[in-house]
Amino acid sequence: MSSSSSRLKTDEVGSASTVSSFALLSSAEKQRELLQVRTRLKYDDSSDRRVKIYTSDRWRPFVALCLLILYGTSLFLCYQSFVRLPEPNDSRTGWFMEPSAMNVTRELAASIGHRYVSTMNEERSAQYLEAALRGLAESDSVRSDVTVQVVREQVIGSNGLQEAFGFQIANVYNNLTNIVMVVTPKDGVSRVKSVLVNAHYDSTLGSPGASDCASCVGVGFEVARTILMNSSIPLYSPLVFLFNGGEETLMQAAHGFMATSAFASEVGAFINIESTGPWGPDVIFQHTDDWTLSAFAKVAPYPRGNSVAQDFFEMGLIPADTDYRMLRGISEEARVPGVDLVFLFDGLAYHTREDTVERIRSGTLQSMGENVLSLVSEYSKVLGVPGYEDEVYSRASGRKGVQGQVFFDIGGMLMVVYSAQVASVSHSLPLMVLLLLSLTTVISEPSVMMGHIRTALSSVGLCILLPCILGGVRALLSGHPISWYGNFLESALVFLPLASAGILLPCDGLREQRTKDSLGFGVLFAMLGSLTMMLGMTSSFVTASWGAGTIIATVLQSKLSHLGLMLGYLLPSYFGCSIAITTLVHVIEKIGITGSMGGIVGIFLTDSVVGALSGLCVVLVFGSLTPHVAYALGAYKKRLCMILAAISVASAILSSYMSFEKNPRVKKGIPYTHVAPKRMIFQHIHKIAENDDSIESSMFSACSLDAIEIDEDVMLPWKLKSLPNILFDSHDWVSLYPLNFLVTGISKEDNIKEYDEIEEIWPRLPSLKKSSFFSVAVDSIKHYLNDGYEAMRLAWSQTSLSPKVQSLKRKHFELDTVFPGWAVLNITGDIVQWSLGEHVASVDSTNAQHIVRYASGPYTTVWRFWIDVPKENSDVTITMYVKHFKLAPYAEDILHGIKSWISPATVTTWQRTYHL
Repeated sequence: MSSSSSRLKTDEVGSASTVSSFALLSSAEKQRELLQVRTRLKYDDSSDRRVKIYTSDRWRPFVALCLLILYGTSLFLCYQSFVRLPEPNDSRTGWFMEPSAMNVTRELAASIGHRYVSTMNEERSAQYLEAALRGLAESDSVRSDVTVQVVREQVIGSNGLQEAFGFQIANVYNNLTNIVMVVTPKDGVSRVKSVLVNAHYDSTLGSPGASDCASCVGVGFEVARTILMNSSIPLYSPLVFLFNGGEETLMQAAHGFMATSAFASEVGAFINIESTGPWGPDVIFQHTDDWTLSAFAKVAPYPRGNSVAQDFFEMGLIPADTDYRMLRGISEEARVPGVDLVFLFDGLAYHTREDTVERIRSGTLQSMGENVLSLVSEYSKVLGVPGYEDEVYSRASGRKGVQGQVFFDIGGMLMVVYSAQVASVSHSLPLMVLLLLSLTTVISEPSVMMGHIRTALSSVGLCILLPCILGGVRALLSGHPISWYGNFLESALVFLPLASAGILLPCDGLREQRTKDSLGFGVLFAMLGSLTMMLGMTSSFVTASWGAGTIIATVLQSKLSHLGLMLGYLLPSYFGCSIAITTLVHVIEKIGITGSMGGIVGIFLTDSVVGALSGLCVVLVFGSLTPHVAYALGAYKKRLCMILAAISVASAILSSYMSFEKNPRVKKGIPYTHVAPKRMIFQHIHKIAENDDSIESSMFSACSLDAIEIDEDVMLPWKLKSLPNILFDSHDWVSLYPLNFLVTGISKEDNIKEYDEIEEIWPRLPSLKKSSFFSVAVDSIKHYLNDGYEAMRLAWSQTSLSPKVQSLKRKHFELDTVFPGWAVLNITGDIVQWSLGEHVASVDSTNAQHIVRYASGPYTTVWRFWIDVPKENSDVTITMYVKHFKLAPYAEDILHGIKSWISPATVTTWQRTYHL
């Protein structure tokens, strides 16, 4: 007791002498002395002294409370936007009714089922929709001020130069079916441009397509019913409801409508309804950079979406496409304004057999339906009321030479839209203000400012790099890529804790440093916002908002204390949370269809990319608040970072070496369940001899659409597993071009040597027939099309031929698929022009290889076309791949017994090569 008392007195004397000497120092010397003391305390190994400096600050609990309120508010707004949906309307008959839309969805997806292009099920869908629309049009309850017309259109044509996931193809369609309803007001507005509402009723291979896109058809149908039954909804222009029968074959039917329909030229605006998952909610994915976006923000009851998706689509980062691309115009001269509305979440079911009616969340269709209904009414007003567009949307529609609009929602209740011209100034302004603020009021020397920016760069770098490395190392050491697939919580535990530790570690957590470090983060984000805006990315609002928030928080903190912190960072933190959740959930759910490179790179690449993306999302969530979070944690920051890193490492180990398959009999490393199945495609391939119609060889080939390669012990039916292995060749998958570049798989020899059963089913093998040859002069070329002749100018820029001395040889062909189906033609040769369009699609710059995709309606088996080649170099090689969706009975028997956690698609493919 006496010893302790004497030590206390000694400390008091030392303290008193220190204070007295400190009082004699000048102001500058005081500052240097304080800095030295803080530095000693910061790096002192004594835990007691570190705890003392961290716990002596009484403001830490208040900062922690402010951060909790701030992020709690942001998450609540995210909940309002993504989770909360309207109650389905089942009683108000004059408004959109989800149960009515679900009846149409159920009929298509459950009663009819798989609706592949060229199959009779798709034809049954067309017949059902046509009959239902005619019944609706002839109902006694239809309003008396409109006329209704229902038309069945058969579309034939081609898109000679179409971009498909970065690859050029020619896309040919033959006798596909579109069902069209036209609603025209009787009060003399028939000459006004119309509003188009589009949805596709076909489904992809292996899926009943309840959400994608029977639900979209249900929404479109119910919107039409609501308008026809409710005369209080004003119509100022005609309405066109298009239910097209060919989107999954790369938007063929929508292209056919825009190219050939009598109603297409009168379309003044469009709304495309799509789905990437049954959980919803609906968001605006893309827009045509005009008044249609502003109209959506103005009238949609539940406006959701932001510029990030638009930028991702334009940069090709989203491996998907929709009818939107065709509806906006098949040429630059015929652009049509419009929007792309998409159901967002539950990509685990997307394009699988689990895309069922039961999986569609209640309220999802109600939300989309009310948005579409409000949008149809507003678009009709813009098109039909003279001067309304200029009066209400002049800023959106009157901009010349400025591309892009920035848009974002706040809690699904409000959407903000402004032009890229405004953004080019507003997104760059935070950088200038922050630099001025840093160098004039807070930090006096540029070198000191650079130190704080380096701290921000270190935090961001560690946040992205650490989970990226962990993901790759985990996958390499275990040999099990994406072992967390289908379990978002598991993937979050693997990546997010380590990313959070990485962003916090470089920040020291001292009170005096947090404002300056926050400015460093703000400058970094402001620089990113300015740079990305200069590159034309309208999603730059996310990083620019962190820069602007830093300015507001810094200014308001001096007057409003910690309330200023919350006010300054509320919007940036919401943007960060919203975009991080959307991006991470959407990407992790869609990992099952991203393909694989195979080999060692294929093992770790997906995990590393998801790890880096997780880190980037954490950066967006923490933003300029990172130093404040470190300050709130105080002495516990380092300990917490160690705990977070341990959680990630432990989760990675458990994910790698425990079977997360609910069936314990399945070996480790297989993460699939019936809720999150593995997508696989099985082909029964027959290769036909060139000189006769005999079958040279047959095989079964299966491919995986994700990073987990096929393990035949657990993924193949036992009869298929017992067949002899042969070398897997991606060329056998050109039948699904360009999917063949993304798949790995396994092939088995079909050792059935008797083909009587096949010949009974396929009485005639698919064949490609040469019909005629002739030479033409290069100065006058007639293009033979399916419906006659059309004079066109030869684009000699595509060939090295001299137009004065060279001539061409025209080769005619006839493709007979025997039964309706799909086909791919791989044509090798110097094609100058063809009957598929004005341009010739080429695989690469050599112009030597050309891919043609083809799909027919259910009653069509023959397609004729021609190509022109130089007379001196007229050799052409064509490899034909024809797909039918019916398997031979013995093939069905071999593929019987596919696991319940696998979502299969099965086709019979006929291959044949012709040297001509």
